[in-house]
Amino acid sequence: MTTFKPLVDAECGTTNPLIKLSELYKEDKKLVIQDGINPSLINLSDTNLTINSDTIVDELVNEYHRPIIAPNTFHLESLLKDLHPSDPQYEWTKQFLDSCSNYDLPSSPPQSLTLYEQNYIQPPACFILHPNPIFLDQQPYPIDAEFNNDTVEATNNILSLLQESQFAANTECKTSVNDINVQHDTDALNENKRQSDANLSLFNDQTPSSQLSSGQLNNHTGYKFIQPNPFFDYINPYEEGLKHLEVHDIVNAILFFEAAVQNKHDHADAWLCLGITQSENGQDIHAIDALKKCIELDSKNTQAYITLASCYANKMLKREALNSLHQWLINHNKYSHLLSNHRLHSIRDIEIIFEDLKNLFLQAILLSKNSNTIDSDLQVCLGILFYLYDDYNKATECFNTAILAKPNDALLWNKLGAAIANSGLNEQAVNAYYHALRLSPGFIRARYNLGKSCLNLNAYRQATEHFLIALKQQNNVYLQMSDDIWHTLAIAIDCLKRPDLIEYVRYKNLSRLLHEFEIE
Repeated sequence: MTTFKPLVDAECGTTNPLIKLSELYKEDKKLVIQDGINPSLINLSDTNLTINSDTIVDELVNEYHRPIIAPNTFHLESLLKDLHPSDPQYEWTKQFLDSCSNYDLPSSPPQSLTLYEQNYIQPPACFILHPNPIFLDQQPYPIDAEFNNDTVEATNNILSLLQESQFAANTECKTSVNDINVQHDTDALNENKRQSDANLSLFNDQTPSSQLSSGQLNNHTGYKFIQPNPFFDYINPYEEGLKHLEVHDIVNAILFFEAAVQNKHDHADAWLCLGITQSENGQDIHAIDALKKCIELDSKNTQAYITLASCYANKMLKREALNSLHQWLINHNKYSHLLSNHRLHSIRDIEIIFEDLKNLFLQAILLSKNSNTIDSDLQVCLGILFYLYDDYNKATECFNTAILAKPNDALLWNKLGAAIANSGLNEQAVNAYYHALRLSPGFIRARYNLGKSCLNLNAYRQATEHFLIALKQQNNVYLQMSDDIWHTLAIAIDCLKRPDLIEYVRYKNLSRLLHEFEIE
């Protein structure tokens, strides 16, 4: 989409990402009430929500079928313009460019080469959190035969040397993770191609906790309530939970919603709110249990299917996520007729299911062209679908479009940030996460994701403080703090070269760490 290009497009010659990050961070040193966002990047105050949706839909459909080409931001010939003929490097450069011109290369590099480059050319990092972690345990994309020549071989050798050099320069960041017993072996920190459970990402969260198999999920016995619940005897716990959500108090809202469903087991809306709030809290398993109960009581609840698809994606359960998106279509009054002669069978290849669903959702997009308003939920579903299959650019476009209709939806801004971050554009992701936090300061998952983007930008202190703020927000006598956040905090502190803080992390001494980083 063109509407939000300033937010997601990278530009040559822009401010150093760490400088921009520090500018945003100045307003966010303590528990955040007002989170900043660079107003030059995005301004939604004057957004016209009744824009011509035909233009947006046409862009989406056309963009999907448009061939992917490498960005034309640099030409070798420009090197000569910067060299004076008297420069000793001038003749060598000219000869090199002349020799390159003898090769008959296609004008548009194939997609496979672009993806290959994305896998191996990464921004500077601590080799702990990967800017595009979904590719970590996949085989590199093959290069087309026409590029399988000496030039490519030489390039591969150079890239290999660069990786080894960058790896050697960053080995200091891995020294003490084993000492803090965070269940990450040293090999996972030494190798860029290996992944650990705390360093993966799929959807709302750039880093899900642990992978879960379908069998484990099916054997799950249901939602586990917090005991004791101080709000169990409240007269109207559901209404109280909604009030706490309005002031961004996620932790107590969870307790109120749990009390509501314990007092009234068939309260579908309370189960829905409990599932959504647990998702914001970064607890996908609890969210899945609550949302499944909501659907059991109200099979037409389309919002439950959307959130469930996000949670399944976070746990890397693609088939379950696809099934949730399929159920959203089946139970939607406006689009259910698209499936009158269509079925998704569990035995079919998952790639075929993806293609079928993609075509169905694109048909739904075309149906919505006659409306002057944007179907935000439809765009979110399509964004999740693209995200599941690593197409972050199209996922970003879908979430951008959804935000046009719901500019004050913090969940959408977090989804947008995750899509951008997984494209390797952590600087732009920071802005999206800050906007989510401005709308919902208690959004723990967005705070955690912001910290990970800071970590990918080598802003280790800022990352550490965001993780500590997230833990402080989760710190409740009745709720358990996230092990994922503690694990990633340990990595950030290791990169800060603060071995004196390792014991505090090991014993989860949050108050001492908050004091150390002057967080009130």
